[in-house]
Parts: sequence; structure tokens; C-alpha cells
Amino acid sequence: FNVLDNEISKVESFTLDQVTSLRNKLTECEAYLARITPTSNESELYQVSALADEISEGFLRLEKYVNINFMGIHKILKKHDKFL
Repeated sequence: FNVLDNEISKVESFTLDQVTSLRNKLTECEAYLARITPTSNESELYQVSALADEISEGFLRLEKYVNINFMGIHKILKKHDKFL
């Protein structure tokens, strides 16, 4: 189980790094939104929209990554339990 624990730690570390990065981008997006006024030009609105899309895609990719790893670990443990 040491190998499995090591792999789970890697997944956890990567996931936490990605969540931190996405939260920083979200803070940056909120700062952009705070600076936007009704007279802001279209390119500023496009930048905020693009950043928001990037953040949402990042969260979706991260969710898929976590789900795939969860299923993999679940299958490993299920197979291990069969041999006991």
C-alpha cells in the first residue's frame, strides 16, 4: 500500500496546486470586473469573458482528472479486496 499512498499523495499535491492556481486566476478575474465601468470598451469585456472561460475550463478539466483518479483508485482497491 505504500506505492498507492505515494500515488495518492502525488494526485493530492497536483490537485491542490491546480486549485490554488485557479483561485488566483479567479481573484484576478474579480479584480478585472471591479475595474470595469459602464463606459468600458469592448476589448476589456472580452478579456474578462476570456479569463472567465479559461477558469471554468480549468475547473472542468480538474474535475475530470479527480474523477478519473478516484475511479482508478477505487478499482485498484476493489481488485485488492477480491484477493483477500
